[in-house]
Amino acid sequence: MIIVFEGIDGAGTETQSKKLFSFLKSKGLKVFYFDYPNYKKPIGRTIKEILYSKEKVSALAKALLFISDFALNLNEVKEKAKEGIVILDRYFISTLVYQTIEGLELEKIVEILKIVDIPKIDIVFYLDVSPEISFQRKVKEKGKDLDENEKNLELLRKVREKYKEVSKMDLGFWKEWYTIDGEKTIEEVFEEIKKIIDEKI
Repeated sequence: MIIVFEGIDGAGTETQSKKLFSFLKSKGLKVFYFDYPNYKKPIGRTIKEILYSKEKVSALAKALLFISDFALNLNEVKEKAKEGIVILDRYFISTLVYQTIEGLELEKIVEILKIVDIPKIDIVFYLDVSPEISFQRKVKEKGKDLDENEKNLELLRKVREKYKEVSKMDLGFWKEWYTIDGEKTIEEVFEEIKKIIDEKI
């Protein structure tokens, strides 16, 4: 099983994905955790440099970088999904959202994802927060050290709307999509997630 957490910056994907990982592990289940971009690897470090740079990089180049980052351990994710439950803090849906906003055709991204044989997601948890809440949370977490996406409220508004749009599409990459109010408390959000997981596992 593959479970993915998505949302705009500051939505709480890292917090909730790690809570679910710990919760399922405490139940004795075989659970694996990955987060993207992987800043510990060369491709991830390049992505981070781009996010903090004012240099213009094409949407296609960004999409290829992000998808290459996923592709580095694609086989591992597939194998672990056969053994147990794989939890991913962000995945290719972020690329679908951000890079289409930047002008890359959705069909092109879909085509690339099919070529690399991205595994189908069982559950997507989309944590929905407003751009204002996103900005407040990131400032509290990082101070002034925000990347180009995190400090752009207009972009965050577009990203939020695009996530909602993508959630209604039948692209064949996920089985179930759950939108959760990410502005509730951490425990309230997690209780909703646990309720859904309890029904599925």
